[in-house]
Amino acid sequence: MLNGLIGDEAQVEKDVDDSTERSSKRKSRSPSGKKFNYVYYDPEMHWCPVCNEFPATTKDYLTHLHSPGHHKMAAAHMEAPWHSVPCMNERFPNYPSAPTKRTPIRGLQFFVPSTAWYCKLCDQFIGDLHCASAHLESIVHSKNYTNFVEQNPHWETDWMSDRQKAFEKSRANAKMEEKPQYTAHTITFCKDGFHTKTQKDSPPPTSSTEKKRKKEKKKKKGKKMRAVSSSSNSSSSSSDSD
Repeated sequence: MLNGLIGDEAQVEKDVDDSTERSSKRKSRSPSGKKFNYVYYDPEMHWCPVCNEFPATTKDYLTHLHSPGHHKMAAAHMEAPWHSVPCMNERFPNYPSAPTKRTPIRGLQFFVPSTAWYCKLCDQFIGDLHCASAHLESIVHSKNYTNFVEQNPHWETDWMSDRQKAFEKSRANAKMEEKPQYTAHTITFCKDGFHTKTQKDSPPPTSSTEKKRKKEKKKKKGKKMRAVSSSSNSSSSSSDSD
């Protein structure tokens, strides 16, 4: 009887253990109930490969896309992905045997100019900076981006490596374009002493300029000697007349 009781209790304990294991497995499979308040920030890692420029912020990048310089550089291969979107501007059907009917274009008064962008991931137009920031933080855009990255796992690393190479190349070109500044000191003789003045971006003195300066100094000395001699001759002539 005791063995039978012990066996029954052991069977009950096994059943309890199995039920706890099943519940733990279900809990592990079920998603966690944690909720987050997403706060988006600007990573400041932007790059325009067409112009090879690196805007500092998202706003700078969006304004750069509408700049005259970007339009000039991208005129040869300007993208228009909205042309392939179906049912965007569906026209009336064209029947070959039907007669033509002239109809004026109406509703142009409702057109409003806007600085728009087009998101290729979401196939959506964005009219201003406010809508652009709202779209970048939207659920649809984040889901489309995660799906794109899952389908192209090496896209982010390849883009970052290409950006780093372009950034280093642009910095090297900027350093090569910079010219070294030469500071020349001019010394002036005064009663109080010597005074020096620095002149930036002036070329170093060459041999020809030094020769010209020496010639000018010799001419000045010759003029002074002539003036002194003429004054001495005039004084001697006046003494002789006395």
